[in-house]
Amino acid sequence: MIQRSSVIIDPKKSKRFVQFLNSSGKNKEFWEDVKKGASAKVDKKELDKLFEK
Repeated sequence: MIQRSSVIIDPKKSKRFVQFLNSSGKNKEFWEDVKKGASAKVDKKELDKLFEK
């Protein structure tokens, strides 16, 4: 099951966290691609075929 969660970042550490995100290669474009993929419609028949294999 997928569940939404929230994280609160200490303002004193937020600059360091942003630096980490920028250095990890997961930029805004990456997250937009993830969002696009996650919002795609799923073909249930195709999904069932994958689980059968």
